[in-house]
Amino acid sequence: MLRPDNMARYPDVDLKLGIKSSLPDVKATLGLLMMIWRASNSPAEIAYSKQVGDTIEIADDLAARLTDKYRPIYFGSGITDEQFLERVNNNQLFKSQLESLIVAFELIWRLAKVKFVGNMANSFERTGGKRYDKRLYFTKNMDILDSLLLSDDEQYSRVLLSWLGFGAAGAQTRFITALLQLLVCLSEEAVYKLADGERDIIFNMNSVYAKLLTGGESVDINDTREPKGPLRILKSTLSERMNPFLSYSNTSGVAIASDEKERLAAYQKRVDAYLSLTNAKHIMSTEPQTEIAGDEPAPEVGTTEVPRATSGKNVILYGVPGSGKSYTIGELYCNDENRMERIVFGVA
Repeated sequence: MLRPDNMARYPDVDLKLGIKSSLPDVKATLGLLMMIWRASNSPAEIAYSKQVGDTIEIADDLAARLTDKYRPIYFGSGITDEQFLERVNNNQLFKSQLESLIVAFELIWRLAKVKFVGNMANSFERTGGKRYDKRLYFTKNMDILDSLLLSDDEQYSRVLLSWLGFGAAGAQTRFITALLQLLVCLSEEAVYKLADGERDIIFNMNSVYAKLLTGGESVDINDTREPKGPLRILKSTLSERMNPFLSYSNTSGVAIASDEKERLAAYQKRVDAYLSLTNAKHIMSTEPQTEIAGDEPAPEVGTTEVPRATSGKNVILYGVPGSGKSYTIGELYCNDENRMERIVFGVA
């Protein structure tokens, strides 16, 4: 028999807290992603577009699969294939820059990795307005979503069509709420950054929930400078009422939705418990493991990790704006602004 290899070590994820990553029509974008997955028989990856001049559109074979799957529903609502595909091609999967899709799909919901089909840098679409062919690499979170979508294929197909912009599809509220709730659960590990005067706040939705439940007031997530990274998409998501626990407006901030306080209080505790379990760090032991019975503490063993070695007390951390310096310092070294000095180097 074979033995497994040591588990894979992955590079650190760039949280992209400092890029301008707007994504309008979040619900429609996620809806089409799920429709592509369902129509393509749960693939591991798919190239979903074709180049048309300076734009991209749905690939022909994928367009055929989408119409075959969803025609029985939208045709009954008076929607033609042409109208359906026109709405598909106007979706942000084809209109938005790659980096915006990365923030949504990889960093917030973790549903798929998205890359250019060609060998280009992720920033290639930042200027010029031209769009290039892309490929999706789905994650196991799509399997979690699929377990819900499969529970009532027709009703959830109506939900996805309504998110795409076809309100006549007749989606029922309870199915909409169930899908939104699952998407909220999948997004709880996302990290956001906002500027509060001269300081940066790195937060997740759990900290928003906790503040709402203990403070009794709305929570302001407006950036005192320009909102960037996942924060932009979070605000779009809340504006589209994609979190059933919350209400939101740009002027009034985030508040607990009507009659949801008790449910949110219980959910926040579950989120907090989950996040405490995701903060796991594997330490490679250099000595044999000893089985420990009951609550007896484990003996200390050698480790391949090297502790921070320094003969002084100063730490210099440098990087481009938005790369997470403040977050790293606060988490690993010091969370006291009075013991830190910030220096910005300019070009002469």
